[in-house]
Formats: sequence, structure tokens, C-alpha cells
Amino acid sequence: MRMCADRRADAQAYRKRATPIGDPGIDLEGVKLVVLVQPIWASMICTPIRSWLLAHRGQLAGTKLALLAANLGSSPVRLRANYDNEFGEVFRPLAAFAVVDQRLRERECLKSTDDFALALVQAGATLPGLHPQAAKEGG
Repeated sequence: MRMCADRRADAQAYRKRATPIGDPGIDLEGVKLVVLVQPIWASMICTPIRSWLLAHRGQLAGTKLALLAANLGSSPVRLRANYDNEFGEVFRPLAAFAVVDQRLRERECLKSTDDFALALVQAGATLPGLHPQAAKEGG
């Protein structure tokens, strides 16, 4: 049963379909940065993220977006190209982008997320627990 759901999700992502999702009802007024976290589906933006972006594109005008994705082999280069192709003209360029390859050791995965967090700080985000001097020094 799980394999059918995975194939359906991959097909929806590949066809760039948006599907109805429950909206958390967050007030986006005044938000300066939105961090999107998703698994990679067929080297595409996953369907729930696409649906949310399309539903809120008016509210997100001028907002910085960052994308952190996890994968088990899909191409991060293709994901970035597909994001830029689909949403690059609608939204600003990504403030930060990283893909965590789940096949790597934990230390390497943590390095990817640390690099992503530093990119967020460089984009103007305030991250609790990240010392400002460490952000400046890159560690």
C-alpha cells in the first residue's frame, strides 16, 4: 500500500499538480522569511509545498523563501532548477538552499544543515541558539 502512495506522490510532483491540503492558518503579514522543508519527490517541489505556495503567492510577495530538502538519491541540481523554473518569476530568488542526503553519515548531514542555517543568518534571519559571532565566523 505504501508503494502506491509513493508512486502517486511522485506522479503528482512530476506533473506539477497541486492537491488540496489543510492550511495551518498562519498570518503571513509582516513575515520576512519563510523556510520550506520537504522531501524531494521526483526532483520536484513536493505537492503539499506547491499547493501552499500557490495558495499564498499573493501574501508572500516580497517575502524571502528558503528551501531545505532531504533526499535519498534525487538530484539536488534538478530540484533547484525545477524550483527556479516553476517559481523563480513568482518569488524572489531563494535566500538559502540545501539538500541533506540521507545516505550520508550523521556528521555530513549536520554539516549540510549548519551551512543552511548560516545562509539563513546571512539572509537576515535570527536563529535562537546560534551565537552571532559563530555565524560571522562560519562555525
